[in-house]
Amino acid sequence: MAPEMKAYEADPVKRAAETKEIDTPRGTWAILLGYAAILAGLWIYGYIEMLIRS
Repeated sequence: MAPEMKAYEADPVKRAAETKEIDTPRGTWAILLGYAAILAGLWIYGYIEMLIRS
């Protein structure tokens, strides 16, 4: 292991400083809501198709 990595691993203050305030990427909620909208749209489309065919 490289000497600078040993020093980095031995210093928990440096690691803690880098891991504070971790936030999700900006587009995460947009992607999740997009998937939810697509799934809801497909479900509604299938439901309407089922009603039409019955």
